[in-house]
Amino acid sequence: MKKTIEFTTIAISILTFIACLFKTLHFPGAGLLLLISGLSFCLLFNPIVVTYIFQHKKMDLLNKINYSLAVSMGAAFILSIIFKFMKLAGVNLLMIGSTSILLFVVAPTYFISTLNKKISEEYTRDYRLTKLIFGVIDIVFFGTLYSVIDLRTT
Repeated sequence: MKKTIEFTTIAISILTFIACLFKTLHFPGAGLLLLISGLSFCLLFNPIVVTYIFQHKKMDLLNKINYSLAVSMGAAFILSIIFKFMKLAGVNLLMIGSTSILLFVVAPTYFISTLNKKISEEYTRDYRLTKLIFGVIDIVFFGTLYSVIDLRTT
């Protein structure tokens, strides 16, 4: 399972990087590559990661649900962007819903679970600080993303 995750992570990252490079250089096929990388993330990477998260034995149920929800809502947001390019109806609802869940459910649950962990040899103060820093980065990212979404559904 870990080798599958490593391979798909590297492959999708390289594909996305090349697609973004093509887009920057205005090469033909950039849009198609971005579409393929986004769909690969949503349809290939997301189920593999959620399966791996639920097989993880050391993680408690709240964290399993929270991480799985975060990955799934990220995939839903990427799908909403792809649907927006295709000019499909209901895209704003999917975009608002996924970002709202990330900002108002996943991020606070992440903070609460991180702050409630007892500091032990396994879970050091530095590790907790690192998790809190990444939590702040996530909230700022999701908040900025939320601010650019048109909240008026059409």
